[in-house]
Amino acid sequence: MLDHGQCSESVPFDFEDEDEVGTWQPPLQERHGLEWNLHHCNENNRRRRAIKAAYGRFPGVRAGIALLSYSMRKWVSPAFGTAMCTATAGFVTLMFRGNSFKTFFPILFLAVIVSVAIRFGNVAGLLSTVIAATIFAAFLFEPTLSLGVKDSAQRSNLIWMIVGGLAMSELLGSPPQARPHA
Repeated sequence: MLDHGQCSESVPFDFEDEDEVGTWQPPLQERHGLEWNLHHCNENNRRRRAIKAAYGRFPGVRAGIALLSYSMRKWVSPAFGTAMCTATAGFVTLMFRGNSFKTFFPILFLAVIVSVAIRFGNVAGLLSTVIAATIFAAFLFEPTLSLGVKDSAQRSNLIWMIVGGLAMSELLGSPPQARPHA
């Protein structure tokens, strides 16, 4: 049995990169033979090439940005769906404030909430329900600029919109998922 320091099969390997050359040698207790060194060399070279190809010349900065965008990617779609539903609720409120059928708008608005939940996920549906209910209570129903609703039929329809929107969003919407990192 050879001493690890005397092992004839344990040789240092040079890793060549486009702009740097580094020499690597395993610690003494890990120099077991040529096959281990070759395997480790190939693994390191594969990792370096993958990082270099994926992130360019500044791997630390781009890797951080890639990880941040990967973790935030799953929230872009729900945020967009919530913004669309909020804009629709605001538009409906502005256009039909003086209409006599405004009592039924929360029930009709359930269709918008369900479509947002199906298309953009359950988080978008849940947030859209709460924001739309707040907009309707504050700006559509009397007294304006207050979350209280004076008319009992309007209050009842608003409550049914909240209950139905939350339930349908949770049942029909999918949870937020990020696309696989390419």
